[in-house]
Amino acid sequence: MYAVYAQLDALAGAAVDDPRVEATAAAMAAVVPAEMLAGVVLPGEDELTGRDGFTAAMFAEFAPAQVAAVRGAISRLRAVAGGAEEGRLR
Repeated sequence: MYAVYAQLDALAGAAVDDPRVEATAAAMAAVVPAEMLAGVVLPGEDELTGRDGFTAAMFAEFAPAQVAAVRGAISRLRAVAGGAEEGRLR
């Protein structure tokens, strides 16, 4: 888990298209136990833009490449869980 934090920290000065962004997103998603996905509500793609209050505040603390990694991790978790409706995981 601490290695994932180090990967995220390493993105602080990186470009959004840096290959480490995808690797970090994959690593972040990989550390979430499958049991935690049942019944979890994750933000939908529209909510990940950072325009609403919560995500705007959360993403304000991150550099652009870090935001891209967090978005990528959430998208991967949604895909892995096979959520039928946007934002709702089964």
